Amino acid sequence: MSVNTKGVPKEAVLAALYNNASGRGIGLMLQLLNPGSERITAEDAAACIKSNESLYFDYLNGKCLKVDLKNDNEFDPYLYDREYGEGAAESAIAPLREEYQS
Repeated sequence: MSVNTKGVPKEAVLAALYNNASGRGIGLMLQLLNPGSERITAEDAAACIKSNESLYFDYLNGKCLKVDLKNDNEFDPYLYDREYGEGAAESAIAPLREEYQS
C-alpha cells in the first residue's frame, strides 16, 4: 500500500506528516525544551529537504516520521502508520491532494 502524493510538493507532504505526528519519549522532551517546534511550515520543510539528500526522514525535531520521500508520486506509509495508527499518513495527506489537484 502507498499514499498518493502526485502533484503535491514534497515540502507540503513533509510538513503535513510532521504536523500530524507527535513527539514521544525523548522527542517529547525535546519539544518541551524547544517551544514552537510542534509545527513546521512548508518553508521549514523545504529547508529540511534541501539539507537531506536521501529524502528519508527517520526523526525530525524529535518526531518519529520514518518516511522515504524520494518518489514524487507516492510513499510507503507502513512505518509512519505503525507509529501513529493505521491510515494516519493517508489522513495527513488527503487534504493536500484536494488542495493541490483542484
